Amino acid sequence: MRGGNIPRRLTVKEISFGAHVDYAQNSKFIQEIGAPHVVLVHGEASQMGRLRAALRDTYATKGQEINIHTPKNCEPLILTFRQERAVKAIGSLAEERPEHGMNVKGMLVSKDFSYTLLDPKDLRDFTGLGTSTIIQKQTVPIGVDWSVVRWYMEGMYGEVIDGREGDKESLTVSLNRDEKEAN
Repeated sequence: MRGGNIPRRLTVKEISFGAHVDYAQNSKFIQEIGAPHVVLVHGEASQMGRLRAALRDTYATKGQEINIHTPKNCEPLILTFRQERAVKAIGSLAEERPEHGMNVKGMLVSKDFSYTLLDPKDLRDFTGLGTSTIIQKQTVPIGVDWSVVRWYMEGMYGEVIDGREGDKESLTVSLNRDEKEAN
């Protein structure tokens, strides 16, 4: 309303469709689309009813589920869609089947409305994506003795390594989770 753009969470595909087609062309078009709902509008009521019955018969013999709606002019139509999402576990996460109710920890990757759960170590092998390591340095002015700082750092992080940065003393703390989990 204010002229801003609203991001779409969908994929838009263009499909060519002629307005004046027969049953065979309509049926083929609906089958190719594969939509769970078909709404028939802008037609004579008895003809739309015949088309609806013919489409239902066609899909019933094929064992496909389809909802065909023929609302009257100005009649509201409410469509419901499943909200559940399926996630596939792949790579090392899929080696053992988890028990019902068990927590599974991994990285969720979404592409083209499909979801995949995998261990970050498997990311490059299964998705072509990579990971990066971030190294951060921080300088903090302090007003206490160096031994007090070291004592606090060891209490919070375990092992700290003494060093020098030019003419100043330094402490190095490694927060590499993989090394900590291995020990």
